Amino acid sequence: MLGRLRMPIDLAIEKYINFSRDIYSDVKKWSRGAEKFKATVFESGMRDILQSAGFSEDVSMQEVDPLCKSFVVALPSVNMTPRIFRTYEVKANQGYNSTVVQAARATTATPDFFKPVSITSGGLLETFVGASFGYSNPTDLVLKEAVVVFGPSQKNK
Repeated sequence: MLGRLRMPIDLAIEKYINFSRDIYSDVKKWSRGAEKFKATVFESGMRDILQSAGFSEDVSMQEVDPLCKSFVVALPSVNMTPRIFRTYEVKANQGYNSTVVQAARATTATPDFFKPVSITSGGLLETFVGASFGYSNPTDLVLKEAVVVFGPSQKNK
């Protein structure tokens, strides 16, 4: 919300609190799956946040010349190599240019909470299972991404 939607901190906190209350209070009672919460409620809440911030519900995660470069991380269910959903472009290993809602779902599709989400990009369909398996705090990826974005010459400055 801070990076891609450019929300002020206080507003982002308010939106996040309301969003969390709405999605985590609606527990599945009669479900065949292991997920406790409804992905449809999550997606609806994300669309509401986007619209309240003046964006369409299918706004792309990436933008041209973003003011704040940010990314989220998700793990595909097959090989568990992290995928980065960026708000900016890079020269190599661009990754997905999904919608904001898809990126949010991919990073929160943690088993026991939300069902996996499938995203197609460049003809490739991949199913994501969140980022909690080693990437809840992606500090190592942030440092590697800084080298990708700013170049290796900035590494030791």
